[in-house]
Amino acid sequence: RNMYSRVLTISFDASIRYRVSVPDFQIAVQNNAVRGRREIYSSGISIAAVLAQFNIDTAAGGFLGADNKRIFVDYFEESRIHDQYFYYPSSTTEIIEILNPEKEEYTAVSIGSTDFSSDILSAFRNHFSKIISDYSYVIFSGKLPEYVEASFFSELAAISKKQDVFTVIDTDGAAMKESVNSGCIDFVRTDKNTFSELFGADDTDTVNSILSK
Repeated sequence: RNMYSRVLTISFDASIRYRVSVPDFQIAVQNNAVRGRREIYSSGISIAAVLAQFNIDTAAGGFLGADNKRIFVDYFEESRIHDQYFYYPSSTTEIIEILNPEKEEYTAVSIGSTDFSSDILSAFRNHFSKIISDYSYVIFSGKLPEYVEASFFSELAAISKKQDVFTVIDTDGAAMKESVNSGCIDFVRTDKNTFSELFGADDTDTVNSILSK
């Protein structure tokens, strides 16, 4: 395939983060921030943004809440990323991160969390099935939410392989193991230690035999 073919990144770890710096931060008193910024976080969007900088036709997808989607939509437009997200009727998780620069400590507060129903997961599978044939490469990245089965990436990978889409996985834990064992992964992005812990493989021949199952 041509290296400039269309790329789709899929991740389910999106959040909106407010990062504020508060010198001598204390509990139960009013604190004053010296600076702060509001930004998005998503492993898949980060990958897509880098690829877009190299003029590679790239899209990002996953779950996003419809109620606070504007910051994401604006970023997609600015970064020339095609929006292939599935929007659910709620809000994407927002996280307030407070930095105490003197102690180099972070305090984080999470606002909102969505437990996706089987109906939403099923709707995303259908959404993915409809769009994947438009792409030459798909990259599954980041951690799955704790309430999503570890097999979800491998289920999506099976759909992409049926469309002859080159499939990449960049995750860890049970989701990585499920995906590799599915036989639907063409390329694994991880470090040697992580792979050895999951599969008990520490030599090239064994790793290749696992991936070729």
